[in-house]
Formats: sequence, C-alpha cells, structure tokens
Amino acid sequence: MKNNIVFGIHQDKQKYITKVSSYAVIYNIQESSIALIKNHKGDYFLPGGGLEIDESLEDCLIRECLEEGGLEVSIQKNIGVAKQYFKSPNDYKYYLNEGHFYMCKQLSKQYPLEKGNTILWVKPSLAIKMLVHDHHKWAILQLLK
Repeated sequence: MKNNIVFGIHQDKQKYITKVSSYAVIYNIQESSIALIKNHKGDYFLPGGGLEIDESLEDCLIRECLEEGGLEVSIQKNIGVAKQYFKSPNDYKYYLNEGHFYMCKQLSKQYPLEKGNTILWVKPSLAIKMLVHDHHKWAILQLLK
C-alpha cells in the first residue's frame, strides 16, 4: 500500500489543517455501480468523513456511511491512503485531507441521519468525472485495477 500519493497544490506559506478521514467505495457488482453522496450544493463525494476523538478509521467509516447515505456497510478490503490539499468553500480554510479508502459492501439501507444529502449509484467511469476530490477518483481507479 502506497502512502505517498498526494493531490492538489501545497502553497508554501499557507498553513494547512490536517484532517484524517475514512471513505467508502461501495461497489454494487450486479449493477456495476458505485455509491456517491450528492450534498446540498450539488457536489459529489464518496461516503465518508473525518474521524471523531478516539474513533478508529473503521468505526468512522461505518458511522459516516449511515449518517450521510443511510447505508449500513461491511468493510471488505483496504484500498489505500491518499492525501489532498484544498481550500474549503464552506469555511475558506486550507486543509490537507489524509483519506483512508476502503472497498465496502452495502448490507442495508435506511434514511440518512444527515439532511440535505442524496445517495446515487453511478458507473465507475461516470463517478470519476463527477467527484470533487482527486483522491476520491484515485480510490476508484485503484479498485478497478
């Protein structure tokens, strides 16, 4: 597993907030599709997000899938780690997101705990075009190898 995959541009004099996160590539084999989260702004992401205090990467992933998409998942395999530099359009702060990516299987579906998100299933080639972050695109490409 490679840990030195970095996307985005590091601006030399800019201070970055490091955020460790877990993300799911939930692949439906029968439909050949991947789950994406569409937020209230119309942006697309893999299900997942930042770790809370004393939370494991795996527990974070399971919690975030339920919160964002109402999906109960089981973790099948570790895809890898990739980082992304970006400026948040929400709080205008600069982040270095350390994303830990996992292939997951959907076990069940319920209503998402967070309002404003929509889950949709799309072909991997389309998902790669829709996703906001390059490290999310990278994770899908790793899974398809």
